[in-house]
Amino acid sequence: MFYMLVEIIRRIALVICNSIFFEIPGMTYLRNKILRLFFSVGSHTCFKMGAKLVIIHPNPKIKQTITIGDHCEIGVESMLDYSGSIEIGNDVWISQNVKIFTHNHPISGTELKRTQGITFHPLSIGDDAWLGAGCIILPSVNKIGKGAIIGAGAIVTKDVDDYVIVAGNPAKRIGSRLNKNRDSDGIAVG
Repeated sequence: MFYMLVEIIRRIALVICNSIFFEIPGMTYLRNKILRLFFSVGSHTCFKMGAKLVIIHPNPKIKQTITIGDHCEIGVESMLDYSGSIEIGNDVWISQNVKIFTHNHPISGTELKRTQGITFHPLSIGDDAWLGAGCIILPSVNKIGKGAIIGAGAIVTKDVDDYVIVAGNPAKRIGSRLNKNRDSDGIAVG
């Protein structure tokens, strides 16, 4: 019962923080402070204009949480669906217009979609990861590794290992940050 009450208060805080009032220049600072009161958000982490935390499918049977580390940036107009829970490390950049989904509607046979339920998938994003502008992280992804880079516009359908650079649709490995001779200029923009 206590968890449900806390979740109701958190959702009210989200509605308030996602309102147009907080799009007024200078109000993002206040929005960041309010979000820190109700969510596990580290120091020096900021949500840019229009960035939203959403819980698309509330489910009282599972703990739906979002944890964000220190020195992270959630870019303009990004949307993080924490229906299945998200854990974000320290120094993570989530560029503008990134979409993260942690729930899915499995389809089996010819049954009505609404009768087939919803599955929830937790996501972990490692320290120093960079999600490029406009990328989409689908619910089939459980881990984006430490130091990973997701190219701008990529659609990620599989886990990404530590320090790996992926790009494309669907996203494929195009390099590694561990390779000193790489040329990744312009891959992640934002």
